[in-house]
Amino acid sequence: MYYENYHLGINIIWWALWAILLIWILGIPYNTSRRHKRHTASYILQKRYVSGDITKSEYYDKQKILIEDGELKKT
Repeated sequence: MYYENYHLGINIIWWALWAILLIWILGIPYNTSRRHKRHTASYILQKRYVSGDITKSEYYDKQKILIEDGELKKT
């Protein structure tokens, strides 16, 4: 009687859940903003300054170049 289309409804829900799961797994594998931040020139410059590879004056000189090139906003 009322159970004729029961399997159709379950099938649609089942496939919708699989589609959502697949989109979630493939669509959100990485935090893109964090990954992008690691490869910017300003981030690398900051890491070199903090680790002591460059002096304070070298840091500010290179930061000024980045600001002039438009890669870094002046703060």
